[in-house]
Amino acid sequence: EVPVGFTVARDWMSFVHAKKVRTIDLLYVEEVFRKCGIATALMAAVAKDAWSKGIRRIDTIANKKNHSANAFYKQLGFEKRIPYGYDYRIEGKSLKDLSKQKVL
Repeated sequence: EVPVGFTVARDWMSFVHAKKVRTIDLLYVEEVFRKCGIATALMAAVAKDAWSKGIRRIDTIANKKNHSANAFYKQLGFEKRIPYGYDYRIEGKSLKDLSKQKVL
């Protein structure tokens, strides 16, 4: 048997809301196996595991141009959230410069 899909998820503690949260960073299914229920089964496994650990919220992000992913998450019951902030990224020279700063 060869894997045809996977998820990458992490659990963290929201100290603002005082509860555990699971974030799905990646959901992938080989293209030829899409629309076969594999992604739904993967998400159900992630949800079942989260629920068994007392986690009552799962977050994920999809590019707004990825219409199939957005429809998929909506079909599963995810609610679209309006971001209350910005996504930030640092890389390249800026990351290198920051890594040279004094660490206390």
